[in-house]
Amino acid sequence: MTAGPSTPIVLLTGPPGGGKSTVGRLVAEAFERSVHIEADVVRESIVGGFVHPSPDMFGDEGIEQFALQREIVIQWGLRKAEAGYVPVIDDAPIPPHGHFEQQYAPLLALPATRAVILRADGDVVRDRIRARAGPFDEILVGAVDDALGFLDDLDQEQWYT
Repeated sequence: MTAGPSTPIVLLTGPPGGGKSTVGRLVAEAFERSVHIEADVVRESIVGGFVHPSPDMFGDEGIEQFALQREIVIQWGLRKAEAGYVPVIDDAPIPPHGHFEQQYAPLLALPATRAVILRADGDVVRDRIRARAGPFDEILVGAVDDALGFLDDLDQEQWYT
């Protein structure tokens, strides 16, 4: 499955609470035909066996859930692009150690993909997370510095910053 040559695909990454969903929605709204795909929503749709944000999420089961989530997101985005919609995908750069870029390799290899890193101040991100009062926010507040560090591990040749 391939996207049309002129259909852009946007992949946004940044720390949890760093504005990916907000920016993703705004970018999608700039196109006449678009879809905003929040990767977290796909993974968090798992009901039985969901690996919650915690150190356990970097074990085999958590990494498998991220890989499956991203496989679904990629196929969804490519199918929408084939139909003439601009997919705008947002996802945090976890788990570490190359998994994120390996899992998104099919999109990153496409010339139409615009991969963008959203960098944010750690204190601002922690304040944003605390303000939204989500179910995993205390864990995410503690993971902000690690997530910001994971951005530095990405291949800077492939990403707009």
